[in-house]
Amino acid sequence: MNDSTLQAEALADALYSVGVRDVVIAPGSRSAPLALALARRNQFNRHVHIDERSAGFVALGISKASGRPVATVCTSGTATANFHPALLEASHSDVPLIVITADRPSELQGIGSNQTTNQSQLFGTATRHFVAIEAGDSLSWLEDFPKIFDGLDGPVHINIAFREPLLPEDSNSIPVTSVIPAFEVSAQAEKMAPALSELGITSGQRGVVVVGHGLGTFSRQEISAWSTRLGWPVVAEDPLSHSAAIQHASLLVGTTFASEKLQPEVALVIGKIGLSRSVMALLTRTSRVIGIDSHHEVSNPLRKNDVQLAALPRVDVDADPKWLKAWHQASAKVAGALALPTWSEQNLAAIFARSLPSGSSLFIGSSRPIRDIEAFAAPRADIEVFGNRGLAGIDGNTSTAIGISRVRPGRTFAYLGDIAFLHDVNALLNDAPNLTVVVVDNNGGGIFSTLPQRGVDHFEEVFGTPHDRDLTAIAAGFGIHVTRVGSLREFELALSKEHAALNVIVATMPSRDASADNLKSAIAAAEKALAV
Repeated sequence: MNDSTLQAEALADALYSVGVRDVVIAPGSRSAPLALALARRNQFNRHVHIDERSAGFVALGISKASGRPVATVCTSGTATANFHPALLEASHSDVPLIVITADRPSELQGIGSNQTTNQSQLFGTATRHFVAIEAGDSLSWLEDFPKIFDGLDGPVHINIAFREPLLPEDSNSIPVTSVIPAFEVSAQAEKMAPALSELGITSGQRGVVVVGHGLGTFSRQEISAWSTRLGWPVVAEDPLSHSAAIQHASLLVGTTFASEKLQPEVALVIGKIGLSRSVMALLTRTSRVIGIDSHHEVSNPLRKNDVQLAALPRVDVDADPKWLKAWHQASAKVAGALALPTWSEQNLAAIFARSLPSGSSLFIGSSRPIRDIEAFAAPRADIEVFGNRGLAGIDGNTSTAIGISRVRPGRTFAYLGDIAFLHDVNALLNDAPNLTVVVVDNNGGGIFSTLPQRGVDHFEEVFGTPHDRDLTAIAAGFGIHVTRVGSLREFELALSKEHAALNVIVATMPSRDASADNLKSAIAAAEKALAV
């Protein structure tokens, strides 16, 4: 039994010992060890809610009516903050609400890791007690646990950090060093740009540019002109902001061919990264990683950066043109090998990205949609792309898109999953000029079918979370224009129609398992294409 499973099992038993009989679970990946530990115990009444704000109040209601302490569980990041309203009410009405937030381990804190923020004492004085359980801790925290709940007259916040692997049988984790290497900050105050040669980079050296979301606060034009002079391949987490980016990069770099033939010696990383596990694995194998961000933000989720720059380094070395050519040739082979089903989430993302009018704005929702765009969309740079990548939450996605539509000229589009859409459904009450929201409806949390959780006991209950709701009827209930589509032809027709106000396109997709299998097939096709 790994450390995360051990801690989760101990906490589940401890909750029962202090009188908890009902648990309200919001689905998430980092909270997987505890969600599964609770699901395995039939002595708990389990309630699964996709919206953490609602989950908090449901738990509050159960506690008020039963007189017992009730626990509610969520993953890390913005999900945690959604518990705050219910917790405040519990504090002022003396209700024993137990809020349990999953967290990343200490080595992933403060370095720009995905979905990671400081959750310690997050709710301040609203809680009666705060319990911090660090990843890999001994179980000494159990000694004081009963005392906390003796005569408890208000809420408790338990923040429990889980280190990968998150599942008992899972070994699919990316190694992260626990010690930050010697780290140099170069000329940040003046934003002086050192030359590549001053960084020890030489002509002909094999390098790659990895561009994350936020672009390191540089403009697309700056990065494009600089990377063209540099002559290295560009791997972009957002291919719709970089027309020269390597197509299907996240598929390509995950192949055996890439690890053997396209492995860089140095990587220049611009902005916040962490979307793609294959790109992170590429950087793990890279001898030298240099971070670049003009706002002095440090994105170092693998703890490999040895230099952090505030400016794009001056290009004073020559790239080997054969190196860039090899990347483009490999990318072309991957593109030629992909045979995506016409009506699939992967092909939908590719067609959607290709069909957007030049000059339009796009908000891409977190979770599966943004990863499908990254893997399958053809690079372009004539639209403005937005996303909530700071903490990668699915909350407030529609509202963010509405805000964008109010100040951006031309058409605005949002590309969301069904759970993100339902999470923020009240946003449909608001006016949104010329906004088209595309909802990828696969009846649940599709991303979990692509993760190691797929197939575990209680998967559908705590991860898949099928909503079984008619999203077109829900949208129509707000009095807005809505279209359901079930084929590529219907989708392209609906997308081409311009509306003066908010409208929704619900794309009813095949099963989540089918989508996950399509992704596996695409990865296998990329591997096979480059093996010959």
